[in-house]
Amino acid sequence: MAGKATGERIPGRKYRQIVEAASRGDSINLISRNVKVTWHTVKAVVERESREIAERKQELLDQSLRIARRAANRIEDTIDEANLSQ
Repeated sequence: MAGKATGERIPGRKYRQIVEAASRGDSINLISRNVKVTWHTVKAVVERESREIAERKQELLDQSLRIARRAANRIEDTIDEANLSQ
């Protein structure tokens, strides 16, 4: 008879893969297939690490916004330089 899945006994590498995938917004089904652990194990890890996952999601959002802002500034600079040289 199977015990309760807690995710406590899986290797650290797989644990981190689950947390990273969840922070990207991957579904529990997808994570369990990719990491090769049960759905219940992924669910347990996600529930236990929900705060870390939320923080990681925010970090990814902040990083994406910084990249988008830098790209927009670069495009604006290019447009301004093109207008001056014409």
